[in-house]
Amino acid sequence: MILPTQSLETKLQSIDDLRALSLELRDAKLKERAPEFFTLFERLKHGPLTNYNHATLEGLRYAFRHTWAKNDFAAVVQAGENLAQEILQQEPLFAAYLHAAKEKLSAFYNT
Repeated sequence: MILPTQSLETKLQSIDDLRALSLELRDAKLKERAPEFFTLFERLKHGPLTNYNHATLEGLRYAFRHTWAKNDFAAVVQAGENLAQEILQQEPLFAAYLHAAKEKLSAFYNT
């Protein structure tokens, strides 16, 4: 059986389509647990968490992303400052959210 050859562009488009589908499926699965993730985020805003495991970090990534998308930079800073230093070092995404949110707030208050 001879399969038709695909162009590089077609292969890249297929890869991109599969990646988009994968991200949609991941987001749909995470969305089911959104209330739990936002509760965790609220707890983090009020003080440091004592236990960080894979599920906790996944939930916090989701909550940070959605809080950022709502332009609630103060909440991102409030929660980010309660993250353990080792988490900020291990998870550069959290450090990036925290730094960028501080810059956004600083720019807002200095204008």
